[in-house]
Amino acid sequence: MDRRPASTGTTLLLLVGSVAASVSLTGWIAAGSGDELRGRLVCVETTVRAPTSGRVAVRRHRPGDTLRTGDTLLLVENDESRRRAAELTDEIARLDAEIERLRARVEVETAWRLREIDGEIHETELRAAELLRQRFDEEVGAIAWADLANATSASFDDGNQPVVKPITVMARPQRERPVRPSYAEGTVHVEALLRTEKSRNAIEVFDAQIELCEQRVTSLRSLRERVGAEIAMAHGTAKLVADRDRARDELERVGGGDGSQAVVAPGFGELDEVLVAEGDVVVAGQPVATVVDRARSFVELPIPSAVLDEFPVGTSVHVLFPGGARRRGRVESVTSRAHVDDATAAATGDSYVLARIVPEGKLWPDVPLGTAIEIDGPVAD
Repeated sequence: MDRRPASTGTTLLLLVGSVAASVSLTGWIAAGSGDELRGRLVCVETTVRAPTSGRVAVRRHRPGDTLRTGDTLLLVENDESRRRAAELTDEIARLDAEIERLRARVEVETAWRLREIDGEIHETELRAAELLRQRFDEEVGAIAWADLANATSASFDDGNQPVVKPITVMARPQRERPVRPSYAEGTVHVEALLRTEKSRNAIEVFDAQIELCEQRVTSLRSLRERVGAEIAMAHGTAKLVADRDRARDELERVGGGDGSQAVVAPGFGELDEVLVAEGDVVVAGQPVATVVDRARSFVELPIPSAVLDEFPVGTSVHVLFPGGARRRGRVESVTSRAHVDDATAAATGDSYVLARIVPEGKLWPDVPLGTAIEIDGPVAD
Protein backbone atom coordinates (compact mmCIF):
# COMPACT_ATOMS: atom_id res chain seq x y z
CA MET A 1 0.00 0.00 0.00
CA ASP A 2 1.52 3.32 -1.03
CA ARG A 3 1.80 6.21 1.47
CA ARG A 4 1.71 9.75 0.31
CA PRO A 5 4.03 12.23 1.98
CA ALA A 6 2.30 14.69 4.30
CA SER A 7 1.73 18.16 3.01
CA THR A 8 3.82 21.09 4.26
CA GLY A 9 0.83 22.68 6.00
CA THR A 10 -0.01 19.53 7.88
CA THR A 11 3.59 19.11 9.03
CA LEU A 12 3.77 22.72 10.27
CA LEU A 13 0.51 22.35 12.16
CA LEU A 14 1.73 19.21 13.91
CA LEU A 15 4.99 20.91 14.83
CA VAL A 16 3.24 23.92 16.37
CA GLY A 17 0.94 21.64 18.32
CA SER A 18 3.86 19.65 19.70
CA VAL A 19 5.65 22.82 20.86
CA ALA A 20 2.49 24.18 22.50
CA ALA A 21 1.91 20.92 24.29
CA SER A 22 5.51 20.88 25.50
CA VAL A 23 5.24 24.43 26.78
CA SER A 24 1.96 23.71 28.53
CA LEU A 25 3.36 20.57 30.10
CA THR A 26 6.48 22.40 31.25
CA GLY A 27 4.41 25.19 32.79
CA TRP A 28 2.13 22.70 34.45
CA ILE A 29 5.10 20.80 35.90
CA ALA A 30 6.71 23.99 37.11
CA ALA A 31 3.47 25.12 38.68
CA GLY A 32 2.86 21.74 40.18
CA SER A 33 6.33 21.59 41.74
CA GLY A 34 6.04 25.12 43.19
CA ASP A 35 9.41 26.20 41.68
CA GLU A 36 10.31 29.59 40.21
CA LEU A 37 7.31 31.52 41.45
CA ARG A 38 7.77 35.24 40.95
CA GLY A 39 6.59 38.09 43.17
CA ARG A 40 7.54 41.70 43.79
CA LEU A 41 9.12 43.56 46.70
CA VAL A 42 6.69 45.86 48.55
CA CYS A 43 6.51 47.34 52.02
CA VAL A 44 4.04 48.78 54.48
CA GLU A 45 2.60 51.96 52.97
CA THR A 46 0.72 54.73 54.75
CA THR A 47 -1.47 57.23 52.94
CA VAL A 48 -1.27 60.79 54.30
CA ARG A 49 -4.43 62.88 53.91
CA ALA A 50 -5.13 66.59 54.00
CA PRO A 51 -6.41 67.70 57.43
CA THR A 52 -8.49 70.51 55.97
CA SER A 53 -9.66 71.96 52.71
CA GLY A 54 -7.55 74.67 51.14
CA ARG A 55 -4.60 75.42 48.92
CA VAL A 56 -1.21 73.72 49.14
CA ALA A 57 1.15 76.54 50.10
CA VAL A 58 4.51 74.86 50.77
CA ARG A 59 6.14 71.47 50.16
CA ARG A 60 8.83 70.71 52.71
CA HIS A 61 10.09 67.30 51.50
CA ARG A 62 10.68 65.40 48.29
CA PRO A 63 10.25 61.70 47.45
CA GLY A 64 13.07 59.64 48.93
CA ASP A 65 13.52 61.83 52.03
CA THR A 66 13.70 60.06 55.39
CA LEU A 67 10.95 61.19 57.73
CA ARG A 68 10.40 61.15 61.45
CA THR A 69 7.12 61.24 63.29
CA GLY A 70 5.67 64.74 63.14
CA ASP A 71 7.82 66.06 60.29
CA THR A 72 5.92 68.61 58.19
CA LEU A 73 5.32 67.45 54.61
CA LEU A 74 3.01 70.21 53.35
CA LEU A 75 1.29 73.38 54.49
CA VAL A 76 -2.37 73.80 53.55
CA GLU A 77 -4.00 77.21 54.00
CA ASN A 78 -7.53 78.55 53.53
CA ASP A 79 -9.41 81.77 54.22
CA GLU A 80 -11.38 80.39 57.18
CA SER A 81 -8.24 79.19 58.91
CA ARG A 82 -6.54 82.52 58.26
CA ARG A 83 -9.48 84.43 59.74
CA ARG A 84 -9.63 82.19 62.81
CA ALA A 85 -5.86 82.47 63.25
CA ALA A 86 -6.14 86.29 63.25
CA GLU A 87 -8.89 86.13 65.90
CA LEU A 88 -6.88 83.80 68.08
CA THR A 89 -3.76 85.95 67.73
CA ASP A 90 -5.68 89.02 68.93
CA GLU A 91 -7.21 87.06 71.80
CA ILE A 92 -3.83 85.74 72.91
CA ALA A 93 -2.37 89.26 72.86
CA ARG A 94 -5.28 90.54 74.96
CA LEU A 95 -4.95 87.71 77.46
CA ASP A 96 -1.18 88.23 77.72
CA ALA A 97 -1.71 91.92 78.55
CA GLU A 98 -4.39 91.10 81.14
CA ILE A 99 -2.22 88.42 82.72
CA GLU A 100 0.74 90.81 83.00
CA ARG A 101 -1.47 93.48 84.59
CA LEU A 102 -2.84 91.03 87.14
CA ARG A 103 0.60 89.66 87.89
CA ALA A 104 1.90 93.14 88.66
CA ARG A 105 -1.06 93.72 90.97
CA VAL A 106 -0.56 90.36 92.61
CA GLU A 107 3.12 91.10 93.19
CA VAL A 108 2.29 94.39 94.96
CA GLU A 109 -0.41 92.84 97.14
CA THR A 110 1.80 89.87 97.91
CA ALA A 111 4.64 92.14 99.00
CA TRP A 112 2.36 94.03 101.39
CA ARG A 113 0.86 90.85 102.75
CA LEU A 114 4.30 89.31 103.25
CA ARG A 115 5.38 92.38 105.17
CA GLU A 116 2.36 92.05 107.46
CA ILE A 117 3.00 88.35 107.97
CA ASP A 118 6.68 88.92 108.72
CA GLY A 119 5.73 91.61 111.26
CA GLU A 120 3.26 89.28 112.93
CA ILE A 121 5.83 86.50 113.02
CA HIS A 122 8.33 88.89 114.63
CA GLU A 123 5.83 90.03 117.25
CA THR A 124 4.84 86.46 118.04
CA GLU A 125 8.47 85.43 118.45
CA LEU A 126 9.09 88.41 120.75
CA ARG A 127 6.03 87.44 122.80
CA ALA A 128 7.33 83.87 123.03
CA ALA A 129 10.73 85.14 124.19
CA GLU A 130 9.07 87.29 126.91
CA LEU A 131 7.03 84.30 128.05
CA LEU A 132 10.18 82.21 128.25
CA ARG A 133 11.81 84.88 130.41
CA GLN A 134 8.80 85.04 132.76
CA ARG A 135 8.70 81.26 132.93
CA PHE A 136 12.36 81.21 133.93
CA ASP A 137 11.69 83.77 136.68
CA GLU A 138 8.77 81.74 137.99
CA GLU A 139 10.85 78.57 137.90
CA VAL A 140 13.61 80.24 139.96
CA GLY A 141 11.00 81.59 142.36
CA ALA A 142 9.38 78.20 142.69
CA ILE A 143 12.71 76.65 143.65
CA ALA A 144 13.41 79.39 146.21
CA TRP A 145 9.94 79.21 147.78
CA ALA A 146 10.17 75.42 147.91
CA ASP A 147 13.49 75.66 149.80
CA LEU A 148 11.97 78.19 152.25
CA ALA A 149 8.94 75.99 152.79
CA ASN A 150 11.18 73.06 153.60
CA ALA A 151 13.22 75.13 156.05
CA THR A 152 10.20 76.53 157.95
CA SER A 153 8.62 73.11 157.97
CA ALA A 154 11.67 71.78 159.90
CA SER A 155 11.51 74.59 162.51
CA PHE A 156 7.82 74.05 162.99
CA ASP A 157 8.27 70.33 163.51
CA ASP A 158 10.99 70.92 166.16
CA GLY A 159 8.70 73.22 168.25
CA ASN A 160 5.76 70.85 168.44
CA GLN A 161 7.03 69.27 171.64
CA PRO A 162 6.88 71.28 174.90
CA VAL A 163 10.17 72.18 176.55
CA VAL A 164 10.17 72.03 180.43
CA LYS A 165 13.08 73.32 182.47
CA PRO A 166 14.04 71.27 185.57
CA ILE A 167 13.07 72.52 189.12
CA THR A 168 15.88 73.32 191.57
CA VAL A 169 15.58 73.29 195.36
CA MET A 170 17.59 76.48 195.76
CA ALA A 171 15.14 78.67 193.98
CA ARG A 172 11.51 79.34 194.17
CA PRO A 173 9.72 76.83 192.14
CA GLN A 174 8.55 78.41 188.85
CA ARG A 175 6.58 76.58 186.24
CA GLU A 176 7.66 77.20 182.60
CA ARG A 177 5.27 77.27 179.67
CA PRO A 178 6.02 75.06 176.60
CA VAL A 179 7.94 76.79 173.81
CA ARG A 180 5.99 76.75 170.58
CA PRO A 181 6.83 78.21 167.18
CA SER A 182 5.90 81.82 166.79
CA TYR A 183 2.95 83.00 164.69
CA ALA A 184 5.35 84.67 162.28
CA GLU A 185 7.20 81.43 161.58
CA GLY A 186 3.95 79.62 160.75
CA THR A 187 2.85 82.40 158.47
CA VAL A 188 6.12 82.24 156.52
CA HIS A 189 5.80 78.48 156.09
CA VAL A 190 2.24 78.72 154.74
CA GLU A 191 3.15 81.59 152.47
CA ALA A 192 6.12 79.65 151.10
CA LEU A 193 3.88 76.70 150.29
CA LEU A 194 1.34 78.93 148.56
CA ARG A 195 3.98 80.79 146.60
CA THR A 196 5.53 77.50 145.47
CA GLU A 197 2.21 76.21 144.16
CA LYS A 198 1.46 79.54 142.52
CA SER A 199 4.80 79.52 140.68
CA ARG A 200 4.23 75.98 139.47
CA ASN A 201 0.79 76.93 138.14
CA ALA A 202 2.29 79.98 136.41
CA ILE A 203 4.94 77.78 134.78
CA GLU A 204 2.22 75.55 133.33
CA VAL A 205 0.37 78.58 131.99
CA PHE A 206 3.56 79.94 130.41
CA ASP A 207 4.25 76.54 128.77
CA ALA A 208 0.77 76.57 127.20
CA GLN A 209 1.20 80.17 125.98
CA ILE A 210 4.65 79.42 124.52
CA GLU A 211 3.25 76.40 122.66
CA LEU A 212 0.47 78.57 121.21
CA CYS A 213 3.05 81.09 120.04
CA GLU A 214 5.07 78.36 118.33
CA GLN A 215 1.96 77.05 116.59
CA ARG A 216 1.10 80.55 115.46
CA VAL A 217 4.58 81.08 114.01
CA THR A 218 4.35 77.76 112.13
CA SER A 219 0.95 78.72 110.71
CA LEU A 220 2.20 82.16 109.64
CA ARG A 221 5.23 80.69 107.88
CA SER A 222 3.00 78.22 106.02
CA LEU A 223 0.72 81.09 105.00
CA ARG A 224 3.77 83.02 103.83
CA GLU A 225 4.66 80.20 101.42
CA ARG A 226 1.26 80.12 99.72
CA VAL A 227 0.05 83.69 100.03
CA GLY A 228 1.21 84.62 96.51
CA ALA A 229 -0.68 81.75 94.88
CA GLU A 230 -3.82 82.48 96.91
CA ILE A 231 -3.82 86.15 95.93
CA ALA A 232 -3.26 85.21 92.27
CA MET A 233 -6.17 82.76 92.42
CA ALA A 234 -8.39 85.37 94.02
CA HIS A 235 -7.72 87.69 91.07
CA GLY A 236 -8.45 84.92 88.50
CA THR A 237 -4.93 84.73 87.07
CA ALA A 238 -5.02 80.94 86.74
CA LYS A 239 -8.20 81.06 84.64
CA LEU A 240 -6.72 83.64 82.28
CA VAL A 241 -3.58 81.53 81.86
CA ALA A 242 -5.70 78.46 81.06
CA ASP A 243 -7.72 80.44 78.49
CA ARG A 244 -4.53 81.68 76.85
CA ASP A 245 -3.06 78.18 76.69
CA ARG A 246 -6.24 76.87 75.05
CA ALA A 247 -6.10 79.69 72.50
CA ARG A 248 -2.48 78.87 71.73
CA ASP A 249 -3.31 75.19 71.23
CA GLU A 250 -6.14 76.06 68.86
CA LEU A 251 -3.91 78.50 66.98
CA GLU A 252 -1.37 75.72 66.49
CA ARG A 253 -4.09 73.41 65.17
CA VAL A 254 -5.26 75.95 62.61
CA GLY A 255 -1.72 76.53 61.41
CA GLY A 256 -0.21 79.34 63.43
CA GLY A 257 -0.40 83.02 62.67
CA ASP A 258 -0.75 82.61 58.88
CA GLY A 259 -3.66 80.18 59.16
CA SER A 260 -1.87 77.32 57.41
CA GLN A 261 -2.25 73.78 58.70
CA ALA A 262 0.62 71.35 58.56
CA VAL A 263 0.39 67.90 57.00
CA VAL A 264 2.75 65.81 59.10
CA ALA A 265 4.35 62.39 58.76
CA PRO A 266 2.41 59.75 60.71
CA GLY A 267 5.56 57.85 61.64
CA PHE A 268 9.13 57.00 60.75
CA GLY A 269 9.69 56.04 57.13
CA GLU A 270 10.54 57.25 53.64
CA LEU A 271 8.48 59.67 51.56
CA ASP A 272 7.49 57.57 48.57
CA GLU A 273 5.27 59.92 46.59
CA VAL A 274 3.76 63.40 46.84
CA LEU A 275 0.41 63.47 45.07
CA VAL A 276 -0.10 67.26 44.99
CA ALA A 277 1.93 70.29 43.99
CA GLU A 278 2.19 73.78 45.42
CA GLY A 279 -0.88 75.79 44.49
CA ASP A 280 -3.17 72.76 44.16
CA VAL A 281 -6.55 72.94 45.86
CA VAL A 282 -7.32 69.99 48.13
CA VAL A 283 -10.30 68.95 50.22
CA ALA A 284 -10.25 67.56 53.73
CA GLY A 285 -9.37 63.86 53.72
CA GLN A 286 -7.87 63.87 50.22
CA PRO A 287 -4.70 61.72 49.84
CA VAL A 288 -1.71 64.02 49.41
CA ALA A 289 1.31 61.74 49.97
CA THR A 290 2.41 58.19 50.72
CA VAL A 291 5.02 57.14 53.27
CA VAL A 292 6.64 53.72 53.18
CA ASP A 293 8.49 51.85 55.90
CA ARG A 294 11.33 50.00 54.20
CA ALA A 295 12.21 48.31 57.48
CA ARG A 296 8.95 46.36 57.10
CA SER A 297 9.37 45.23 53.49
CA PHE A 298 8.05 41.90 52.21
CA VAL A 299 7.48 39.98 48.98
CA GLU A 300 3.96 39.92 47.63
CA LEU A 301 3.79 36.53 45.93
CA PRO A 302 0.92 35.24 43.73
CA ILE A 303 0.61 31.49 44.31
CA PRO A 304 -1.44 29.37 41.85
CA SER A 305 -4.39 27.79 43.57
CA ALA A 306 -3.25 24.37 42.33
CA VAL A 307 -0.11 24.47 44.51
CA LEU A 308 -1.45 26.50 47.41
CA ASP A 309 -1.24 23.51 49.75
CA GLU A 310 2.57 23.57 49.39
CA PHE A 311 2.78 27.05 51.00
CA PRO A 312 0.92 27.01 54.29
CA VAL A 313 1.48 29.87 56.72
CA GLY A 314 4.87 29.47 58.43
CA THR A 315 6.56 27.72 55.49
CA SER A 316 10.20 28.75 54.90
CA VAL A 317 11.18 29.47 51.29
CA HIS A 318 14.28 30.50 49.29
CA VAL A 319 14.17 34.13 48.12
CA LEU A 320 16.31 34.96 45.05
CA PHE A 321 17.18 38.64 44.50
CA PRO A 322 18.57 40.24 41.33
CA GLY A 323 22.33 39.82 41.16
CA GLY A 324 22.28 36.33 42.66
CA ALA A 325 21.69 37.21 46.34
CA ARG A 326 19.92 34.33 48.06
CA ARG A 327 18.03 34.69 51.32
CA ARG A 328 15.36 32.95 53.31
CA GLY A 329 11.80 34.04 53.85
CA ARG A 330 8.71 32.85 55.63
CA VAL A 331 5.06 32.77 54.57
CA GLU A 332 3.47 35.18 57.04
CA SER A 333 -0.06 35.28 55.65
CA VAL A 334 -2.19 34.18 52.72
CA THR A 335 -5.25 36.02 51.43
CA SER A 336 -8.59 34.32 51.85
CA ARG A 337 -9.84 35.30 48.36
CA ALA A 338 -8.54 33.92 45.04
CA HIS A 339 -7.86 36.26 42.09
CA VAL A 340 -8.12 35.78 38.34
CA ASP A 341 -5.64 37.45 36.00
CA ASP A 342 -7.48 37.85 32.74
CA ALA A 343 -10.10 36.38 30.45
CA THR A 344 -7.84 33.52 29.46
CA ALA A 345 -7.33 32.48 33.07
CA ALA A 346 -11.03 32.87 33.66
CA ALA A 347 -11.77 30.62 30.73
CA THR A 348 -9.37 27.93 31.93
CA GLY A 349 -10.37 28.25 35.55
CA ASP A 350 -6.87 29.17 36.75
CA SER A 351 -6.63 31.52 39.74
CA TYR A 352 -4.12 32.55 42.38
CA VAL A 353 -3.93 33.84 45.94
CA LEU A 354 -1.55 36.44 47.33
CA ALA A 355 0.93 35.43 50.02
CA ARG A 356 3.15 37.71 52.10
CA ILE A 357 6.76 36.54 52.43
CA VAL A 358 8.71 38.24 55.22
CA PRO A 359 12.46 38.04 55.97
CA GLU A 360 13.75 35.12 57.99
CA GLY A 361 17.29 34.92 59.27
CA LYS A 362 19.80 37.12 57.44
CA LEU A 363 18.64 40.59 56.37
CA TRP A 364 17.53 41.04 52.80
CA PRO A 365 19.61 43.19 50.42
CA ASP A 366 18.55 46.76 49.70
CA VAL A 367 16.79 46.72 46.35
CA PRO A 368 14.21 49.13 44.90
CA LEU A 369 10.58 48.63 45.77
CA GLY A 370 8.67 46.83 43.03
CA THR A 371 11.68 44.67 42.07
CA ALA A 372 10.76 41.23 40.77
CA ILE A 373 11.78 38.57 43.27
CA GLU A 374 11.93 34.86 42.58
CA ILE A 375 10.76 32.31 45.14
CA ASP A 376 12.44 28.93 44.81
CA GLY A 377 9.91 26.76 46.57
CA PRO A 378 9.73 25.56 50.18
CA VAL A 379 12.94 24.89 52.09
CA ALA A 380 13.44 21.21 52.79
CA ASP A 381 13.68 20.35 56.49
